[in-house]
Amino acid sequence: MSQDNIVTLENPGWDYKYVAKIGEDHYFYLAKLTRESFIQLWQACSSVEQFKASYEAMGGGTCRLPHEGATPIPVESVHKIQYTVDVLRKKNITLKDYDANDPAEEAMWEDLRRLASAHSRRQVQNR
Repeated sequence: MSQDNIVTLENPGWDYKYVAKIGEDHYFYLAKLTRESFIQLWQACSSVEQFKASYEAMGGGTCRLPHEGATPIPVESVHKIQYTVDVLRKKNITLKDYDANDPAEEAMWEDLRRLASAHSRRQVQNR
């Protein structure tokens, strides 16, 4: 993804953004956007990949540091992003659906639906 596709927020809010020391010489960088900033960024992006790249470019995510003063290069997992989106949706917050409704992927999703349906039918028949 090119830098042109990175979305930034003017004044992002952070639930936390710090370096933690664990043990004698292990340092970890941790940063998480507030729900409000997460939602603003999600709505401004056009794909999960763009969201992930933008989140990381703003400093969101985690990483291990070789020493306390090292420059962090945080990474965030797609699973954690999806989990946050799912939690927000369960709280009735309407978010863009670009994460699962890409027309180019519809054939893949339909194949998975057929596979799951066939498996369910076999389970019922075997009883």
